[in-house]
Amino acid sequence: MEKVDGFGGFFFRAKDPKALADWYQRHLGIDPAPGGYSGRCWEQAPGATIFAPFAQDTE
Repeated sequence: MEKVDGFGGFFFRAKDPKALADWYQRHLGIDPAPGGYSGRCWEQAPGATIFAPFAQDTE
């Protein structure tokens, strides 16, 4: 069976993308997406990444 080795990004909508990206950088150490192909993006240390969808009505 074939398996995914990883994924290149996670894209989602936000009311204030700049403020949210700043929060992620300040509190979680995740660099914002680069403005072009020459910019550097956030890289994780090797390890597990959880991908767990929740029901739409989850609290």
